[in-house]
Amino acid sequence: MKTEDLNSPKIAIVIRNFSSTAGGAEKYCYELTKKIKDKYDVTVISQSVSNKINDVVFITIGKIYKPRFINHLFFAFQVRKISIKEKFDIVHSHDIIPFADIYTVHVPCFKTHLKKASGFKKFLLYFGLLISPRKLIYLFLESIVFNKSNSKKIISVSKLLSKNITFNFPDSQDPTVVYPGIHETKKNQTNKHYFREEFKINNDDFVIIFVGNGFLRKGLPQIIRAMEYLNDKKIFCLVAGKGNPNEVLSEKNKVNKKIFFLGEVKNMEDFYSAANVLIHPTLGDTFGMAVLEAMSKKIPVIVSDKNLCGISEILSSREAILLKDSSNYIEIADNIKRLKQNWRLSADLSRNGYQFSKYLSWDLTAEKTITIYNEFFSISKN
Repeated sequence: MKTEDLNSPKIAIVIRNFSSTAGGAEKYCYELTKKIKDKYDVTVISQSVSNKINDVVFITIGKIYKPRFINHLFFAFQVRKISIKEKFDIVHSHDIIPFADIYTVHVPCFKTHLKKASGFKKFLLYFGLLISPRKLIYLFLESIVFNKSNSKKIISVSKLLSKNITFNFPDSQDPTVVYPGIHETKKNQTNKHYFREEFKINNDDFVIIFVGNGFLRKGLPQIIRAMEYLNDKKIFCLVAGKGNPNEVLSEKNKVNKKIFFLGEVKNMEDFYSAANVLIHPTLGDTFGMAVLEAMSKKIPVIVSDKNLCGISEILSSREAILLKDSSNYIEIADNIKRLKQNWRLSADLSRNGYQFSKYLSWDLTAEKTITIYNEFFSISKN
């Protein structure tokens, strides 16, 4: 809390899980809170806190574990109760709940499947709503958040996500894009051989890394099929993130013994240092923090194009290999082969990607968010 200025605006940061490592939304919220705490009187309202920050007040709300949609409503109304009591100047939520002033949206709208469906599939989806209170509640909450008749301000983490919001809610407030950032990379003091030695991978072997929770949506099966197609004994893959390996592996796969599932990795510096390339052939990602992190470590990246991955809308072919069809494992395989055989291409992508990463910082994220706060204050006074 800013004790030196009693007139400092009171900001409530709202997210159910406050953590520096749990996921993209949580990381974004954590880093933003660190950056604005010296300018405002900041309170975090959450249901779990993994990482506390000095000079920030934390209010923890109890949790209803099942069903989850009841917990979502419970959390929303508890936030409302606390907000009235504390008289915050701004309630900034990173969850889709009513009663906030500003929202940072991190995931596509729940309504998306209904809007895109047609024919019998659309009938089945609407019929499913009638027997699913969970879906009805989520749609109800979205309709409140994206209602243009209120003075709420909407932030999205990419143009791709902004398009999703306006597609589902054409009359909503136009979202403002505020990209995530990254910390400036310090001198690399990591153990470059740690993971290679652990899995008996030689220094001249080619290591693909994959980072993400949800292996199917993030495209790991396409990487495995590409490795099968190449059938190169010098290519290995390290996988970091939550997921069930049995979802993506088959007993018929010849490359199973060359794919290592590490789960959640704490020493990500060592993990990145083991890589020759990060591949992120996601089937849908509003931004793609793993791509930015790899670039900041001077790792070349292969990533889905701007239609499927938010970060790609600000990338060019100079900084990354952009996949025309991320579901096409042969295209992925051809690009793996290109990087493995062409050291100059790898070096150019490494250098240009690193330069790109330097332009996206958490300071810039905070600066743009503060501008939105000031706009809200201006509107509130009128």
